[in-house]
Amino acid sequence: MPAKFAPTRGDFVKLKNSISAAQSGRDLLDQKRQALVFELASRTDAAKKIQAEAVEVFREAYDALQRATISLGIEVVEDIVQSVPEIHDLTVRFHSVMGVEIPEIKPPAELPAKPCCSFLGSSGAADEAYAKFRRVSALLAKLAETEAGICRLAAQMEKTHRRINSLDKIVIPSELEQLKFISDALEESEREDFMRMKSAQKLSVQRKQQ
Repeated sequence: MPAKFAPTRGDFVKLKNSISAAQSGRDLLDQKRQALVFELASRTDAAKKIQAEAVEVFREAYDALQRATISLGIEVVEDIVQSVPEIHDLTVRFHSVMGVEIPEIKPPAELPAKPCCSFLGSSGAADEAYAKFRRVSALLAKLAETEAGICRLAAQMEKTHRRINSLDKIVIPSELEQLKFISDALEESEREDFMRMKSAQKLSVQRKQQ
């Protein structure tokens, strides 16, 4: 095995420190992976709840829209719909979760609502439909935020998992093998030195006896 370290005591100490640092780093990465798993599971549950709520609010919004169409007529409802302004000024911020930049969207429902038509040209059902669809927009923004966070956390977790595998299966075993190589070489050198010393002592005794 080609050793990256020379079989010396200095390199033996350096390699032991390197292994200790790699093992500490591995433990920290494992803690990070566990935290990412917890955060990912929490956001996945949240996404499911938002999806379920969005489906229900969608249903309520379309029911209200249908009632408004019946009471006002399709043409009036279309005019009201055309008067509703499009939303372009969503606020997106980012915050860090375990080193991952997660988007945070300020949904439309949190923005001030502006009247789109006169009270005389509308109805309670139309107002309810408008409010419900704003709620749907808010939920979709929240769902997009949550799913984007899930994707980023999952990517980071996969990256962390690969790093742990690299340390477990390549880096640490390789350095342990090199440490054993140096340890064996040092032990062999010590045995040779001991044998030479014994031979020198024996030769010295023989010369004195002569």
